[in-house]
Amino acid sequence: MPTKAPTKSKKTVNSPAAFKVSINSGFVLFLEFIEKRDKKVAASAKHCLDLLRSYATDELPDMLDKELQLKFKKSGQAFCDWAPVGMVGLILDRFFRYHLIRELITTAEMRGYAANVVFHYLRWLAEQELLSKEEMAQVIQTSDHLVSLGELSYNAALDLAKSLTRSSKPVKVTKVIEMSRHDVTKIDGGKIWLEIWATAELPTERKIGPIDIPLSVARVLEPGWMIECMLGLKQNGEWEIIESGSIYPSLPFN
Repeated sequence: MPTKAPTKSKKTVNSPAAFKVSINSGFVLFLEFIEKRDKKVAASAKHCLDLLRSYATDELPDMLDKELQLKFKKSGQAFCDWAPVGMVGLILDRFFRYHLIRELITTAEMRGYAANVVFHYLRWLAEQELLSKEEMAQVIQTSDHLVSLGELSYNAALDLAKSLTRSSKPVKVTKVIEMSRHDVTKIDGGKIWLEIWATAELPTERKIGPIDIPLSVARVLEPGWMIECMLGLKQNGEWEIIESGSIYPSLPFN
């Protein structure tokens, strides 16, 4: 991911929706640029950028608040032509933390590759003077934020897994919720509440908790993040995590 914006620019992009270039004309230019170097990379990169373009033009308008939705509808324009500069960060954040995690259910490796393609692409657009300085600043800020969240969630997942291996002899459970991604709905100290939604067979009670976890892990979590784990109901009626996997810094479901 890029760490700084290009320092030289021959011209200024005055359009308040210059980001539209990154999902329209600049898209073709970039694919031609990388295809000359590696056709295999170009094919997979095209898939990543197709996802971004489709999401930004077809799905994101539904995520706007009511006031912005009304302005957008009155404009009579395509979303990518109407979207103000301030939405570049929103588009990228929702694409990586909602679309790729929640809707496409991608792995960390897939998201890492997509991030590399997308941010390399946007940096290239800035170097070609097809992206404004304001937009590139948002791109960099979003990139840094995503990297930080990725590191926090990865380390939290390691800490959670280590805490389970350090626990004493296995506790007998009367019911098990299979390994899947479960939504964090509430955090209070070293306790969390989860919503179960991605299992093959949904339990009768889909919102469960409190569940004890290490305080160091709980401090990192935010409502809307997802924990990949298996849950067991103890004989005293309390739920516990009996196996864990990844933690995803996703946006809340809506």
